[in-house]
Amino acid sequence: MISIIMPVYNSENYLDKSIQSVLNQTYTDFEFIIVDDGSTDKSWEICCKYAEKDTRVKCYKVKNRGVSEARNYGLVHATKEYIRFVDSDDELPLDSLEKLIYPFENHPKSDLVIGKFKATSCEVFNEEIEGEYSHHDFLETFSSHVPAFYYGVNWNKLYKKSIIEKYNIRFDKNVYWGEDFIFNCEYYSHCECIYFLPEYIHIYCQRDESAVNAIRSMVWHEKLEIDIQRLEALIHMVNKRENVDTIIQKFYFYFFSSLSNQFSWAYMMKEKSLRERYEIFGMIIWNRKVSDLIKDFRGDDIPLFYRVMLFAINHKRIKSFLFVVSIKHIMGKRLLLKKIWKNSNASPIHFEI
Repeated sequence: MISIIMPVYNSENYLDKSIQSVLNQTYTDFEFIIVDDGSTDKSWEICCKYAEKDTRVKCYKVKNRGVSEARNYGLVHATKEYIRFVDSDDELPLDSLEKLIYPFENHPKSDLVIGKFKATSCEVFNEEIEGEYSHHDFLETFSSHVPAFYYGVNWNKLYKKSIIEKYNIRFDKNVYWGEDFIFNCEYYSHCECIYFLPEYIHIYCQRDESAVNAIRSMVWHEKLEIDIQRLEALIHMVNKRENVDTIIQKFYFYFFSSLSNQFSWAYMMKEKSLRERYEIFGMIIWNRKVSDLIKDFRGDDIPLFYRVMLFAINHKRIKSFLFVVSIKHIMGKRLLLKKIWKNSNASPIHFEI
């Protein structure tokens, strides 16, 4: 019933525990596809050891091309009805698969199942909702928590292989961070019903080299490119749906929040001269993708600071906006982030540093 796909790259220190947590599942009708992405440690030997003992384990070794290519390779070889992704340094509770498959067996309209997860070294967000949600109701909840791992990652979900194959949904090999977020957005766009589980079905083991720490080490232009890719994926996800204006506005608010952070990061680069920070502001404001994305935004009920930021980008006012950001940091965020509401109940998402 379930194809479990695990990409592996130099995971010898965690691999035994992770593989065992899959093989020890109370639900046993699955195939376990392990794709070694050119590991240089003992990961391949560990994978082969389990393949020799358990016929459900299928091991493939490929040249190192990244996690997206490894997952795509696994999808090509998956033969079961449902797809589950697991990272090679995480663990599954014993009844994880049993809980995930239950909605598909008892709620046939479901196109996707999402479960809660625990993390070993950080606080996490989990939706406190349960049961079947229509696509529109799902978007309402998603649009309020766009940055949350809960929606962006693929390891707390069970997918239908038929949907993945029908629409040829694959991980973008050119996206090196957040590729699962973009994969999910494409999948969400083809769902009519999503089922939320109230139980925990995954244990996320955060490492020093994990994605969370990787994003913190990125430079500003890498973060900006990721934000652009995300908004493009979000807009694409809803562009064929009706009555989603408020949802689209929330997606834009998420992007505006990220842009605001970009300018704040640039302003606070005290190791750089004022001229260098001015140049970074210019590269953001003159970024063609940013300009193309915001030109389609329609809406008046947005925080004052976002209004000023949009004006600066649309009219290429670099010096004046650098001055505004400096004032914001001197006087505090509340003054310029004060909301101006007219006739809207939308609430912007803002994660400001």
